[in-house]
Amino acid sequence: YRIALRAERSSILLYEAMLDSTMDSGLKRILKRIIREEKSHLTTIVYLRANPDGLFAIERFACMC
Repeated sequence: YRIALRAERSSILLYEAMLDSTMDSGLKRILKRIIREEKSHLTTIVYLRANPDGLFAIERFACMC
C-alpha cells in the first residue's frame, strides 16, 4: 500500500505541476480530469488499506495486496 500511495501522490504532484505550467485550456481540462482520477485512486487505496476484509482486495484487484 505504501508504494501505491507514494506512486499516486507523485502522479498527482506531477499533473498539478503540468497544470500550473500550461496556458492551453484544452490541456488544462484534460489534466484536471486526470488529477481527479488519480485522487480517486488514492481514496481507493486508503480505503483498501483500512478495510480489514482481505477478500475485498482479492475481489477488487484479483490479488491479496
